[in-house]
Amino acid sequence: MLLACGLGRTSEMDKSKEVDKMVYKPKDAVYSGNHVVIITEEPFIEISLEKRKELMDTLSSTYPSNEIEISNFDNPYFVDAGGYFESVHCNLCGSEISMDDWTTKMEEASWVDFSSLTFETPCCGKQNSLNLLNYKPNVGFSKLQVRIVNLDYHENQAMELLNKVEAVLKIQMKVFYYNH
Repeated sequence: MLLACGLGRTSEMDKSKEVDKMVYKPKDAVYSGNHVVIITEEPFIEISLEKRKELMDTLSSTYPSNEIEISNFDNPYFVDAGGYFESVHCNLCGSEISMDDWTTKMEEASWVDFSSLTFETPCCGKQNSLNLLNYKPNVGFSKLQVRIVNLDYHENQAMELLNKVEAVLKIQMKVFYYNH
């Protein structure tokens, strides 16, 4: 098994700097494009290095055959579901937001490294947050990203995993399936 911390840059669409990354990789780990992803509900919350290490210890003992990555960033960034990403709806009025409108707002937020997620909705003209929109699946912005590679994703297992992560970090989290 390997546990490493390093510096690097994200390959995501934003410019957020990856501050550190912890990786647990057992010798017999099988890589696939399917990941279970866990992010914070609140995009600007910072998780201490001590808590991230505790989380890695918990997850690597619970899922000893799976590769696990815990990444921490300077600013929130959008963590999507890859091939599973479907749609975006306004959380205030329920209208679907077109991909063109959403992409424009995302680009504007990227100009300030996602340090502000506030925008005016094109549907109802109200101030909103890109993080509060209803994404299908339930993705969002976070400074913390946890990925477990090649983990079978079942609703019961996802809730158990979410409960374990929330118990360690003492904050609300989101969990979803990612397809590369």
